[in-house]
Amino acid sequence: MYVYFDVPGGFFEFPSGMSVEETRAHVAALDPHPVDEEGFLHQRPLNEVHRVSEALHELGTVYAGATLRLVDAELSMASILVTAQAFPYGDDPAVAAEGAMQSLVALRGDWSGRVYDLPTGPATVVTGNRRYRLPADVVSEKTPDHIDFAELQAFLPVPSFPSVTDRTPSDDQRLLTVTFSTSVPRHWHAYMPPVVTMLRSITFSERPEQSRGGTGAESVAPTR
Repeated sequence: MYVYFDVPGGFFEFPSGMSVEETRAHVAALDPHPVDEEGFLHQRPLNEVHRVSEALHELGTVYAGATLRLVDAELSMASILVTAQAFPYGDDPAVAAEGAMQSLVALRGDWSGRVYDLPTGPATVVTGNRRYRLPADVVSEKTPDHIDFAELQAFLPVPSFPSVTDRTPSDDQRLLTVTFSTSVPRHWHAYMPPVVTMLRSITFSERPEQSRGGTGAESVAPTR
């Protein structure tokens, strides 16, 4: 199974599952001064980037990207993470979506949620705020000990197409999760239109579509 979606403009992808050689090329492309006096890449950033890439791969990452831009003449940052993981949602995606929404809203307290009918089917969408505590070694008297994030999470059951041979429903059910987060909650209004457009652009296919351009496209489950 493959998923396609239109990534909002201005987001730059961070590849998951990179090899050491691919990580080296990625770091070199990002850093204008990537080498030391002997012509070797600094090992610390190389190792850190490689570990993050491996961690993203283990999470089932389909796409990971971030943006740094000006919103209302103020510096703003945001990220998008799309993952796919095994999740047995049952025979009725609509019932699963409604149950997931109610459970998530109850679990997270002050978050709100709703089930939307996207072109691919029902999707659970919840929004709210998260507070991340910073490590003690980076906090000072002039800096806060936390960062507040505004976040949206959308959960879409991956369609379970029947087998080509026996036409029985696939038991390898998966859930696609789209997480948008910004560390500048007051800029939420600027990000939501393209994020909603991205959600509505999501499509699934049993085969890779070479004609799709300018989209994020990755395998989210084995094609039967």
